[in-house]
Amino acid sequence: MEYDGYSVVLTAVLIVVPCQQYHIKLAIEDKGDENVDSGVFLEAGSFSSPGVAIIPNYTTPGGDPYAVEGCTQANLDITLPFALFDTSWVVFDSITGSATNGVDYNFINDSVMFLPNQITTTIPIVPVYDAQTEGDENIYIYLSNQVGCASVNVQRTEIKLHDFIPVEIGSDTAVCQGTQVTFDAGGAYKTFTWHDGTNGQTWTSSALPPGGQVSVVVEDSWGCTSSDTLQLTIHPKPSGIPIRHD
Repeated sequence: MEYDGYSVVLTAVLIVVPCQQYHIKLAIEDKGDENVDSGVFLEAGSFSSPGVAIIPNYTTPGGDPYAVEGCTQANLDITLPFALFDTSWVVFDSITGSATNGVDYNFINDSVMFLPNQITTTIPIVPVYDAQTEGDENIYIYLSNQVGCASVNVQRTEIKLHDFIPVEIGSDTAVCQGTQVTFDAGGAYKTFTWHDGTNGQTWTSSALPPGGQVSVVVEDSWGCTSSDTLQLTIHPKPSGIPIRHD
């Protein structure tokens, strides 16, 4: 028997209970002649019960896999294998890691609700800016997916957090006329733009800038920006003291 016609993919979806037995029945109509035949083909491995997918997407420029304090965040996309007719919940086994929930990032619940016919939802992971250098931290979210009847696949999703320290060039400063001053923005940044348009980690001058303000805008390798400004005062040198002879 030869099938030279067209095939149509038919997909069946059913909410099932793990380890229960189910039967599928397919019925088609076939014309009773010798010219046209009908057939049903089952795709190998097409009977499956896919689990919930959890994927972190970062807003950091360049696609770097970090959520940076005070600058960027991670969006945790949670996707069901198919839409459900009733309101449902995905409950995480645990939320752990070196970062503390509600302290190092905005608090997130250990479960998420899906409305009827909703497939995807997003949890924002927003790191809390604390101006402390703690090193990179991480969040681990664990979720169990049933695999067959004998085992459970525990899915672990990692979200990475990165510190961002704002630039500091010092406090307001007063010097005597003619004194050369140097201000250093630090070496943790990729670009530097000073008040006079110059670039570089340091700014050096013995002249008073317009308004007496020294400022810099920096950008780090994650695309995060910071700025700082200080007031520079230059005192004129004292004039000569007259000497009187009595």
